[in-house]
Amino acid sequence: MYYFRTQTLKMILIEYRKLISPILGFNANVVMGSRFLAQQWTRVFYYYHKIGNLFICPLFNMFFHTIWTDIYSCYLLLQRELINPNHSRGHGREQQTEILRKLCKQKLQLFEVPVNYNGPTCEEGRKFPANSRSTSST
Repeated sequence: MYYFRTQTLKMILIEYRKLISPILGFNANVVMGSRFLAQQWTRVFYYYHKIGNLFICPLFNMFFHTIWTDIYSCYLLLQRELINPNHSRGHGREQQTEILRKLCKQKLQLFEVPVNYNGPTCEEGRKFPANSRSTSST
């Protein structure tokens, strides 16, 4: 039994096939979609989101000895018995990192496949505005 996690429900059937392919062909335990591998098309990202991802992914990879290109991917497919996302401490994006961290500590068959991405803009309901800055009041 596999568990599918997505940040957006706007996914086309072709993307499902891409995610399932390593499971059928290589008995993968975890398959993650990457917006940065050689996909056919992608919606233009916000600049600072891309720079942030280019900073965070190498840090994550350094600590867990992996080569992920997109740790905040919208698509994650994993064997249900590997982890229970309901027991995660984080919520939203930090939950994605927590789940991936726990999976990387196990000796598993991890795969990343290119996915096409057409995520929402801030106006369409994106959770993290491109120009969001934390402010503190004194």
